[in-house]
Amino acid sequence: MYIPKHFSVSDENIIHEFIQQNSFGQLISVDQEVPVASHLAFMFLPEENKLLAHMARINSQWQQIDNQKVLVCLNGPHDYISPSWYDTPGVPTWDYQTVHIYGEARCTDDPETLKKLVDLINAQKDNFSDFVANDPKGKKLPEFLSKLCDAFSSEHEKIEKKHQDITTSHDHIRGIIGLQQSYAGVRGVAEKVHLPDLVNDAAKLFGASFDRHNIQFTLTYGEELPKIITEKNKLLQVFVNLLKNARDATKEGPHQEGKIEVVFSQLDNKSVQVNITDNGIGIEEENLTKIFNYGFTTKPTGHGFGLHGSANLATELGGKLTVSSPGLGLGATFSIVLSGK
Repeated sequence: MYIPKHFSVSDENIIHEFIQQNSFGQLISVDQEVPVASHLAFMFLPEENKLLAHMARINSQWQQIDNQKVLVCLNGPHDYISPSWYDTPGVPTWDYQTVHIYGEARCTDDPETLKKLVDLINAQKDNFSDFVANDPKGKKLPEFLSKLCDAFSSEHEKIEKKHQDITTSHDHIRGIIGLQQSYAGVRGVAEKVHLPDLVNDAAKLFGASFDRHNIQFTLTYGEELPKIITEKNKLLQVFVNLLKNARDATKEGPHQEGKIEVVFSQLDNKSVQVNITDNGIGIEEENLTKIFNYGFTTKPTGHGFGLHGSANLATELGGKLTVSSPGLGLGATFSIVLSGK
């Protein structure tokens, strides 16, 4: 800041008094070469030559300023000065008072700040009422305590949410383990299976993932859909692979809200077709004939085993797995036809 010599103030007592009386200002820092500012109420500790302020955790500036050189601007009275007020000809100007404070920022947790606040109160315990009523720092205590209370409340809510998330995840893991145990029967044994129930069980493995990636999952089927006789463990593997593929495609797709829809259709009194459609990234036409080949994949981290294995299992179960897609960015549909004998 440019300061003409005849307007400059160097007396620390005057500067300290100005800071205490005009303690609301701007904290200015630089983030990736872009200036960033927050408007804050500051508490001045002259004996430590420090400014204290509270910043909301949701404000991203605090994450960038630790150990960074920053600027605090505190402004006092200001007003327009007309040239008509001068004894000699002059130009219009603006009269103002301000203090620019340069320093290194330190981010601390609220308990440390609270300790400083408690020490400040204890130092004034013999004349506390006069301190709060008349001292510039004391007058700021109610507002500062209110902000500190809000900060603790916000932190408590975050801890509660994390606790709820952990509890939900724990319950989800227990559900997955129970589901896996329920399907851990003897392999090679065929039994009657209601396909929507089987797909729904497969989808439970991805429930948290669907929520996290904002994917809407729906099942559509008629009440008279027949049960089929099949090896449910093997068919479950097929549905798990297809839903995982649909989830991955939807995550990479062009839509903010992903959609995976599973539709069951009765072809005749013996066969059921299951279509798993997503609005994800889609498949190029030239890859539709390769998608089930061993080792073929379009994913950077894929291995090409999942869809190949699913196609083989579908054939082993007397069905057929096919795929269709209008093109890139337009989603895809995987269809499996199973006999209801």
